[in-house]
Amino acid sequence: TLSTRPAAAAEPSLRDTLAARDALLLKKPFYNLPPGPTSYPAWLEGSWRCTATFAGYQFPATGVDKQRVVATTDLPGFTKLSIARFGDVGREKTEFVATFRRDGDKILEDFPGNVAASLAAHANLPDLVEGVAYDARNPNRMTLNLRAGGRNGERIELFVNSRRAEALGDDIFLNSESVRQMTLGGPTLQNPTVPRVVIGEYQSYFTWRRDGDAARCNVLTAVYAVPGGPLFEEAFDRPLVVYSHNVRLERTA
Repeated sequence: TLSTRPAAAAEPSLRDTLAARDALLLKKPFYNLPPGPTSYPAWLEGSWRCTATFAGYQFPATGVDKQRVVATTDLPGFTKLSIARFGDVGREKTEFVATFRRDGDKILEDFPGNVAASLAAHANLPDLVEGVAYDARNPNRMTLNLRAGGRNGERIELFVNSRRAEALGDDIFLNSESVRQMTLGGPTLQNPTVPRVVIGEYQSYFTWRRDGDAARCNVLTAVYAVPGGPLFEEAFDRPLVVYSHNVRLERTA
């Protein structure tokens, strides 16, 4: 039996949200209890060679000036490393390895390994990640220590605030992951005595499909305004930008 976390009563299902094909429905969730790790279907167990391709973006928030959105350069995706799973959001094609392992009766993602591998591959810097601090007893927090001197950051702190999952029959699996990311780096020319800290909030929606012994995944990443930050009053929980990626997975083990 596949274990999933049920959605809140007032929240539409992932299936209904994604089937509507309306980016405005990809709203920022409100947090309740800390989420546990996502339990994936058995057919994802193993190691996969992944090929990710950028499939486009949109600015869905009506009533929010697009030029103001574009000018908010600290929004996730506008600079490299600002979305950990896609270190360079617009990179046309990226290859990396992802692993899903059995833990008792569950299939769990190798969260630190997969994020680090995808981040480095998208940034085209194989030695980008020097170390990862992660404790499986708290699957909602992770630190990625990056090589020193990087212009886009030297450390990434990830806080997963919400996870949901739904199985659609035997061959389709949906899950979402809401993240607050802090990217920390050295001082800038504008503030030469203060380390740079950029906070971003986004949610990724994954649609996994079994395809014979391979698999496919579409990832929609909805980016939100940070409370108290630019555009928050206008956008509130609506996404300012939504990115799309398609991932092809070929089994290696």
